[in-house]
Amino acid sequence: MKKMILLFAIAFAVVPTLAQLPPIPKSEACKKASQKFFQGDRQGAMAILDEAIAKDPNLLEAFRMRADFRAHSGDFQGAIQDYKAALAIDPTAADIYERLAFWQVFQRDHAGAMATLNAAVAQGVKSETVYIARGDLNRDRQDFPSAIADYQNAIASNPDAVKAYSGLALTYKAKGDLTSAIAALRVPWKRLRPHCAACRGRWA
Repeated sequence: MKKMILLFAIAFAVVPTLAQLPPIPKSEACKKASQKFFQGDRQGAMAILDEAIAKDPNLLEAFRMRADFRAHSGDFQGAIQDYKAALAIDPTAADIYERLAFWQVFQRDHAGAMATLNAAVAQGVKSETVYIARGDLNRDRQDFPSAIADYQNAIASNPDAVKAYSGLALTYKAKGDLTSAIAALRVPWKRLRPHCAACRGRWA
């Protein structure tokens, strides 16, 4: 039973959400930079973004994109600076808080990541991805009551946030409460099943 809970929780955890998808570039500069980057011309992409930011220091998506490119190129400190610059422009940008926290965790700066996510919540950001990320951190440090509260807030923000149910189930499992873990997984299964053609054919 424990293995089954873990497998289902992991399966739900890898279901993508719209909030996790990269934003579609709007400015012409960011569109060109994105094309350059994915064509392998990283220097060209960075040059375009540098020029765009020099012309418009409040171009949020340019800071976000440059931060993403820097992080994926291994320049984590530069990425963190750009994410913070983007948050200075828009302190309510949920996806930027999440990106910043992700790369802070990647560098093993768990305290910094927690501070980032706490700042997001303090700014009134009610995004399931922020709550899920903070829930994951709280679960990792075995602060189970806080983790459960975060996952429940994520579900309240978006009842289709399957990763929140997954995190909730894994938290209950870590506590040894298998009944609650199974109950947490039943909810997203019931929500997803009507949209799954294979499931409809098998369990209709």
